Amino acid sequence: MVMSFFRKSESGLEHISHQTISMLGDARHSFDLASTAVLSGADPGAIGADIEATDRRINEAEQQLRSELVVHVSVRGSDDIGLVLGYTLLLKKIERIGDQA
Repeated sequence: MVMSFFRKSESGLEHISHQTISMLGDARHSFDLASTAVLSGADPGAIGADIEATDRRINEAEQQLRSELVVHVSVRGSDDIGLVLGYTLLLKKIERIGDQA
């Protein structure tokens, strides 16, 4: 649930930060696999399922985190608006890396 991150011991933005780092790790994994396939001439079909599963995970995380950012700024006010906008742009860029892989 979107509101569940407010019940955790860490603040909402700390949770978003941790999840963003996890997303970035997934994007790096996809990029590394795709680069290996292109540069080594490996069969893309062999790694395609892993890249697709990772991309789905990245997409789901992006949607969840963007929802949580909207809730955060709605509940906590506009004090964090700059940080929320920065996270929103960063999440979109990370999601693009997964798409490109």
